Amino acid sequence: MCQYGIDVSSISFEKYLRAAEKNESKAPKWYLNLANKNGPRAIYLVAKCYRDGIGSDKNLTEATK
Repeated sequence: MCQYGIDVSSISFEKYLRAAEKNESKAPKWYLNLANKNGPRAIYLVAKCYRDGIGSDKNLTEATK
């Protein structure tokens, strides 16, 4: 895929996003994996999970981190 200029990291990112959307109980785990690899968008999604209580209890302290 790299030979043809396809960004492999974006494919992984989209795969993780689809998995998290299908199973909200595991969403924070999937988004956290993405945040460790891909940065700002995934970090926002982790914070949103904690802020809104998606797949975890609401926790504004963790959301702020």
